Formats: sequence, structure tokens, C-alpha cells
Amino acid sequence: THTHAHTHLRSLQDVCRMTLLFTCFLFGLTLQDQESHQESTTDEFPCAQLTDNSDNSCTGNGNAGESRVHRRLEWLKTSEVEELLQGSFAAEVLSAHRVGVGGAATADRVVAGASGRTASLYLRRDEHRSDPLLSALALRAATTVGVPLAHVEPAVITRYSAGQSYGFHHDSGYVNRTHTLLCYLQTLPRGGETVFVDRDRHPDVQLAQACSAASARWSDSVRVHPVAGLAVFWRNLDHAGKPDLAAVHGSCPVGGGVQTKWILQFWISSTPVNFWPASLEAVMPV
Repeated sequence: THTHAHTHLRSLQDVCRMTLLFTCFLFGLTLQDQESHQESTTDEFPCAQLTDNSDNSCTGNGNAGESRVHRRLEWLKTSEVEELLQGSFAAEVLSAHRVGVGGAATADRVVAGASGRTASLYLRRDEHRSDPLLSALALRAATTVGVPLAHVEPAVITRYSAGQSYGFHHDSGYVNRTHTLLCYLQTLPRGGETVFVDRDRHPDVQLAQACSAASARWSDSVRVHPVAGLAVFWRNLDHAGKPDLAAVHGSCPVGGGVQTKWILQFWISSTPVNFWPASLEAVMPV
């Protein structure tokens, strides 16, 4: 009887031990799942660098539950990048810039304030409106952002020289631009990043601070490194139609040497601008 009782006690101990081990195992899985969830929903600065080879977005402190800055790798094909840089468009930008610097700025020229004479040009003449490449890219921009083509403004091409930057600004400007789509035409080894810092949370942050390595301390910062063909897009207005301070951004100085930075932009208006032929949506592939 004593032996039987001892055996029964050992069995109970084994059962308790196994139960305890199983409980600890389940508890460990729960903790791991919570940690994994926290990692997936927290926008850490390394994620915000946006330099790897897969599409993703960074949330920051944008509207609740929404991604703040989205990106699309290879939004532009290599042949399209080459056509934009080597064709007539880039030459128009430089020509208009030379005229503007001379004091007779053209109506098409965009004055890039606080940027050190960057060359920037609205491509909004009739030949631009009917250009096959620009038309196709305008339609692609509308499809990417998810808006009607009628709301897409004329394309803008901008050139930065070595050392040039663009201070913090908001794209809504004097008109209600709901979105911006920006595409890089060159890959830069260093410098030239587009950096976002929520000005509502960090009103005193300067561009030089945000562009430095120390900017990692702002966990809601988003810094995008220029890669040829990469497009980024974001909302400029919140759901109430007011400027979203999380969309304030600037361009870090382009690295030294002979580097230049070329970008293509499409701004999306809250009201139709009707620049592009409406027939494009029916006949042109995205």
C-alpha cells in the first residue's frame, strides 16, 4: 500500500510538472506574440529609412490607423527615367532656370524658395499635355494615389545641385493639394533624402537636425533615400481638409562632388484641374 501511494504521488508530481511546463510554454508564446505585434505596429527609424528592396510604408503619427508615407519601387521604368533625363524635359528645366536667374522668370518656372537656386519647372504647355510619356505618368499617378485623372496637376521636374537643399514646407500651399507623388530620377550615394518630421510635435526642429544621424531620436521621423525609379506619396490634408502637419517635409543637402538630384512630382488638387485629356483614362494603360 505504501509503495502504491508513493507511485501515485510521483504520478501526481509528474502531472503537475508537465502542467507547469505547458503553462510556461503558453505564457512564453503570448509574450512573444505581444512583442512581435509591438514591433510590427511601432514605426522605428530604421524602417523609416525606406532603403531596402521591398515595398512598404511608414506610419509615423499620421491619421489614426493610416500609413503616412507610402512608396512604390520601380514606379518608373529605366527607359522612362532615361527619357526624362536625356530628352527635352531636363533641357527645358535648365533653360528656364537660366532665364529665371537672369530676372525674367517664365510663367512655367516654379520658384523654389530657400533652396539655393534649384531649377524647377511646371510642364504645363500644350505639348506637355499631349506628350505620351507625361500623359502616361499622370494617369499612373492618379491610379497610384487613387484619384480621378482630372485632379492631377501638370508634372513638375526639379534639379538640385551638390549642396543644395529645400527647407521644411507643406505642399498644400495656397490651394488644397490633397496628395503629393514624388519620384526620384537618380540614385544618390549620400545626401538628398526627403525627410518628414511632424511639426505639430517638433515645431522647432531644423532641417540640418532632421538630416543628421541624430534624427533617429525622433521616432516619428521618416527619411527617404533617393533611388532611381522609386516613388513616394503622401496625404497633405487631414480628413477635415486642413493641412496635416505630419506632411511637412524638406530635402536634405545633396552630397558633395558633381552629384545632382533630379525629381519628378505630381500634385493632386482637391478640385478638378482638367489639364490632362479625359480620354486617357479609357485608352492608355497604366
